[in-house]
Amino acid sequence: MNDTQRTNNQCEGWNNRFKHLVGHHHPHIWKLIKYIKLEERVAATVIAQHEIGNFQPRNKKRMYGQLQQRLKSLCVEYQTGDRELGNFLRAVGHSIRFG
Repeated sequence: MNDTQRTNNQCEGWNNRFKHLVGHHHPHIWKLIKYIKLEERVAATVIAQHEIGNFQPRNKKRMYGQLQQRLKSLCVEYQTGDRELGNFLRAVGHSIRFG
């Protein structure tokens, strides 16, 4: 309702990227420290770019923006009493594509 993230995909994305950066499930401590330092430098660069106004956030796919807006409007309709629970759940189910 307050336009925040619906999922933890950003955290999952970071975990996946770091796993591929390290390349091992159980690296020894020195290798892990090396890659944590590398990740810190990347994060510092991103922060510096953001501070000087040179940061370009990734564009959301239009489809996901439309889905987010549809789910938000359904929630508002349910909260205001314009839509009953069964109807609300059916509408949410029809809005989400599985595939």
